[in-house]
Formats: sequence, structure tokens, C-alpha cells
Amino acid sequence: MKFLRIILAAATLAAATNIALAQEQPTGAPGATAAPTEEVIITGTRRTDRTLTESSAPIDVLSGNDLAIEPSGSMMDTLSSLVPSFIVGQNSISDASSFVRSPSLRGLPADEMLVMLDGKRYNRSALVQVFYGGETALAFGSQGPDLGAIPSIAIKSLEILRDGASAQYGSDAIAGVLNYQLRDNSSGIELTSRLGGYFPTGYSRDGTDRQVAGNLGLPLGGQGFVNLSVEWSKYDQTVRNATRPTALAFAAAFPSLASQLPHYPGPVQQWGTPPSDGVKAMINSGVTLDNGAQLYFFSNYANIQANESFNYRLPKSVPRLPQDVQGSSTTWSHHAAFGDIYLDPCTSQPTYTGCPAGGWIQDNNVFNFGVSNPAFPNAPFYPAGFTPRFYGTTQESFGTVGYKGTTSTGLHYDVSGSSAQNSLAESLRSTVNPSLGPLSPENFYVGKFVQRESNLNIDLSYPWKVAGLASPVSVAGGLEYRDETYQQLLGDQASYVAGVYGAQPLYSCTGTTCTPVMVPDPDHPGQLIQQVATVPTGSNGYGGIATGIDASQISYGAYLDLEADVLRWLTLGLAGRYEDYSSFGSTTLGKLQARAKATDWLAFRATASTGFHAPTPGQSNVETISTTFLPGSPTNVQIGTYPVTSSIARYYGATALRPEESTNLAAGVVLTLPERSLVTVDGYSIAVRHRIGISQQFKVMQAGRGRDRAVLHQRLRYTHEGRGRRGDAQLPDRQRPPEHGVGLELQLHVRSQVRSDSHVRRHTPHLHMRHWGEAGGCR
Repeated sequence: MKFLRIILAAATLAAATNIALAQEQPTGAPGATAAPTEEVIITGTRRTDRTLTESSAPIDVLSGNDLAIEPSGSMMDTLSSLVPSFIVGQNSISDASSFVRSPSLRGLPADEMLVMLDGKRYNRSALVQVFYGGETALAFGSQGPDLGAIPSIAIKSLEILRDGASAQYGSDAIAGVLNYQLRDNSSGIELTSRLGGYFPTGYSRDGTDRQVAGNLGLPLGGQGFVNLSVEWSKYDQTVRNATRPTALAFAAAFPSLASQLPHYPGPVQQWGTPPSDGVKAMINSGVTLDNGAQLYFFSNYANIQANESFNYRLPKSVPRLPQDVQGSSTTWSHHAAFGDIYLDPCTSQPTYTGCPAGGWIQDNNVFNFGVSNPAFPNAPFYPAGFTPRFYGTTQESFGTVGYKGTTSTGLHYDVSGSSAQNSLAESLRSTVNPSLGPLSPENFYVGKFVQRESNLNIDLSYPWKVAGLASPVSVAGGLEYRDETYQQLLGDQASYVAGVYGAQPLYSCTGTTCTPVMVPDPDHPGQLIQQVATVPTGSNGYGGIATGIDASQISYGAYLDLEADVLRWLTLGLAGRYEDYSSFGSTTLGKLQARAKATDWLAFRATASTGFHAPTPGQSNVETISTTFLPGSPTNVQIGTYPVTSSIARYYGATALRPEESTNLAAGVVLTLPERSLVTVDGYSIAVRHRIGISQQFKVMQAGRGRDRAVLHQRLRYTHEGRGRRGDAQLPDRQRPPEHGVGLELQLHVRSQVRSDSHVRRHTPHLHMRHWGEAGGCR
């Protein structure tokens, strides 16, 4: 912690130096920062003369400097520090959720928050969040954008609209809108760097992070610009855990093998922030033509590699240490991957009777991943157990080209097209597919998720002068076409296949006569069943993608937006939107907003709107297999997540997904105090229906086997908007996120100035107070 205090002091000193060196500029001059109450906004309205104080809904405006000075290489961590309504967790051992972290705005998941770059819809990530636990519970089943791909140094400002805006911008804008404005300076160069680390008490120094970023502005012809931003960052692993009791017990029982424990002499599994290495880039360009119109292009690229530790696999059953003994449990059981594999099939002895094809002879010719076997010198052996390591590479590419301008009659037009792709490639190392026995590899490519999106937009606006109104009516309308595709690409066959050793019916042979090995039936006391030796299938820890998926969805949309000062003290706005989707049909949305100015320092504002989130092709078609622990049990099981269209999901009650629908109500007070200070108090209510999530877990028993790949694992689930309705046996429902939330937000903007001779720097602190609850009670 001492090191962190030193870094904080250095950052404070650097900020003080910047204050002393900042040149004073009049408001409105190039490069100047407008006072908070004078900030012109472009989100939540299509008027060009609205300021922060005149907004009908709460908006946060963050400058590029606010984002750049935060000591973080992740855009999500930066926003989490600056915007209390924005929350993002940091998970460890969270499957792919550690690679694509899912944020929350106003207590709602990422796919109910619309993200835009310069007013153009940003694509969602390829990952559907199917991991439940830690700080990802709220995101369970969601598929939102990957904000970690955006470099902070590329942003001129960020507007965060904390209000429902689906009627204005389309699907996903239930919680609000994040609209990033890109830097467009045509000259200058900026370089920044950061180096930090941890010296935690009780642990070794770790978590070193490095970042180098740069921005370059260049002219393009006589009336254009090219602005390029590049950022590189690297984070090292942090470890915040002691080693597992099972590893200590193993070392005590087998001291000669202790040095072969994973990560020896450190913990056998590493619980903490996972290491990552990433490059992000942004280019923004535009040129003004002779007719005054502008041709523009901007693009975002990112490549981020990360990895994380999974849980340790104990190779042998060992006595518990005294401090670990609980009740009658005196032994740590070995992991299922280390079960004995019988190598002699019934067909190896054709003279035997009573031992059919598909059966295995119970004898001493066995293979075990924890015991060296001279017959298989090239097989992966783990005499001290193993800890799988999960690797993920995310890639983001986004590009927009457009043409905009204003006609001689005052009609503003903007025609644009965007294309984007986000992918997540996954691999697993230091593990096995136990069902392949001695032929199993140690490293696996488990597959790739891909999300592609294309958008075409025509946006028009016109200031219509109407007699008797205090301002022209801002009439805006437009059309949108969107094509969204979700793909799952196969992993190595060894990563998902069920090998011949996965389930072995056993036979005991005397002479040439064999009989089934019978054991008590755990489900039917007093009865016997044939013993079947089993080991897990697929790459242990995270099964590979076995089913290729290519699903798409096309939608069309049209909107109309009206806003005007009907009186000098009263502003009214009305918006309507119609969208039609190839997967579920059409929807119509509306929004009404009003702002009344009581005095020069007091105003009231309110909005009412409906919203929706269209189920994505990924949410409807995702299929993965992972390993997890049962609640309250040290036993881990394989659990499959299945598409709602699959036969196994339908057997357990799955139905086609419908869009989420919301009703948003908000009202607030705006106080403009002396010295341009601003206080806003806003209350809101968001009711969401047909919430999309992941179903409860279903225990796969004999009645459910034989459908799709359910025979390969013990439990399954699927994306849904309600409870499953049937099953052989089932676990209790997971706690679902609230479907009706209310909140109160207090925001304080203070314009302060620190002067040193003729130098000045403005500072804008924010104070938020927030309450969140469920209908029927607070929590």
C-alpha cells in the first residue's frame, strides 16, 4: 500500500504541475474547456443549441482529460471511477467473463445500455455472459459491447445520458446512452505513459502494469484532418490467495512430489487480476468539400490477450490435515479426471463369453493421469495434479464512413454506414480430455465466438419555424437498417469429443466367462446396477465448441423526433420509433419529455418513455460447456448452456425469446447557483418485462439423455425469460435481477478555478447519491 500512496502523491504532483502550466484561454477558444453549465450537448436531443442545464434528462459530460488522467488502461475502470451510476466488476476465475467484462448503468446489464461513437451505434461483443458468480451475476445472460477496446486517449468527450432513449436511438437504450466524441484536432502530438505495481502486505510484489499512449493530429488537404490514437498496455498477474488445503494435504502425504505442484512454491491456483497484453487504436478523419458538406471516416481496432488460472485438480485422495477435518469428512477425494481408465476392451479377448462389444474388463491393466506408465511415455502425466490455464484473445474492428451537410434551405442530412466485428478466440493449456485416456493432448484450441454487425443510417433534421412558438420546432427523422450475425467456430476435436474411456461398463472375468460388475443403486436402495467407470469428457475445465453456429437477424427502423420551446419557459419533446425484426416481428416506442423554467435559477424536468432490448442471435443460439461447483459442495460438475431452439432445451421447457420491454419514468429539479454551480436531483423508475437471462440448472438423468450432447455432462441450462417447466430433477432458480427498480440521484457540478499568475485550470467534481430497490421492498 505504501507504493500506491507514492504513486498517488506523484499523480497529485503531476496534476499540480499541469495546473501551473495550463494556459488561460477564453471560453469558446480552440482547445478551451467550457464551463459545465455552458456545455453544449448532442445526446438525448437533436437540437444544436441545448446545453447541460437545458437538458430534459440527466446527462454526465466528461472531457477527454477527465478520462485520460485516470490511472487505468481500461475504459471501463475509468468510467467506474468517474460515474457512480456506472459499475463494472473485476472477476477472477470467471471463464470468459474475465476477458470481456460486463458493466452496468443504473443497475441494469450492459445490453440495456446503448454505446455510440460520434453518434453511431457501437457493436456488441461476441461473448454472451454465461458465467454466474462473483460480480457477474447482474450480467448473467447478457451480450453487451466491449468498452475495453476503446483507447481513452482517443476521446475528446463523453456524454452519458441516464435516461431511457429507445424511441430516439433504438434497441438497448433502456438504462441510457454512452456517446463518445472522438478527438478531431488536425495538429499536435501527445504522448503519455504510466508504470505501477503492488507491494501488498503478506504477498510478493506483483501486478505491475504499464501503459504507453499517443495521439497525433495531421491536416488533410486544406480543409480536413486525420487524428490517430494508439495505446499499448500490459498487466501482470496478481495473486491474493493462499494455496488450497488439498494441495497442502497432498504435499504432506507425498513430500517427494511437492515440488511438482503447479506454480510451486506459490499457490497451486492464482486467484487475482489476470494478466493481459493489449493494443488499441482509433483513427478519426474528415474533409470539408467545396459545397460545405463533410466526408468523414473513423475506425477502432483492438487486440487484447489475457489468461487466467482455473481450479487445482487433486490427483490422489489424501487425508485432510487436522485444521481441515469437518465432521466425519477426513479425506480429500481426488478429482474425477484422475479416475482409473481400463485399457482391455471385451473385444480384446474374443474367446470370452458374457463380455459384449462396448464393455471393458475390470483388471489391473489401467491408466491414470497421476501415475507414470512406461507403456505411454509420451502421454501427459500429472503426478502432483494440474491447474488448467485458460487463454482468450479478443479482437475488435469497427469502421464508419459517412457524408453530412446542410442544404441551402436549412435541412441537415447525415448518411452513414458502419461495419464491425468482435471475436473471442479461446484455448486451454495444462489440462487433459480424460475420456481420451493416454492419447489426450495437454493443450487445446477450444473455439471462437464471432459477432458481426452492419448498419446503414439516414438522419435528417430541420428547424421548422412555427408562428407563436418561442423557438423553431426541431423536426428530425431517419431510417436505419441493421444486420447482426453471431457465429461459433469449432474447436479442436479433442477439446469436445467424448472418447471411448468416458463411460466404461465393467465386466469381471473368471477363466473365459465374464459377468457384469454389480454395485448398489444409489437412487434405488436395495437394488443393484452394473458399475460404469466414468471420467469427464472434453477439455477439462472448459469444453470446446462442438457445434458450429451461424445465426443472423435483420431489422429495419424509422423514427420521428420533435422538440421546441413552445413558450419561453417551457420546452416539450416528443419522439416515436418503429422497428421490425426478422426474428420476432415489430415494435413501436414513444418518448415524451418536458422542461419548465420557473426562474433563472430553478427548473423542473421530466420524461416518460417506453423501451426495448431485442434478443440477439447470440442470446438465442449460444452453446458452451464449462466446469463449475455445485452450491455448497466441493464437487464440480460439467454444465452445458444450450440454444433455446435445441431439442434438449425444449425438452426442459425452453421457448423462443421475446424482446425485453421497459417503461421509464423520471423527474428532476435543476438548480443553477451563483458562480455557475449546478445541482440536479433526479428520481426515476424503470420497469423491465420479459427479462432475458439463463435458466435454472437441470440435472440430466436418464430421461433427458440421448438428446443433443446432454449425455456428456451432468447439468444443463439455456437462455430464457422465465422458469423452466419440466425436468427429471432440477436445482432452485438462481436469484434474478430486479425487474422493477427505482432510484434517486443527486449530482453537484462546481466550477472552480485554481489560478497561478495568468494560468488557469477548471475542475468539475461530481457528487452522486443513488438508491436502488426492487418493487415491494428495498435492499
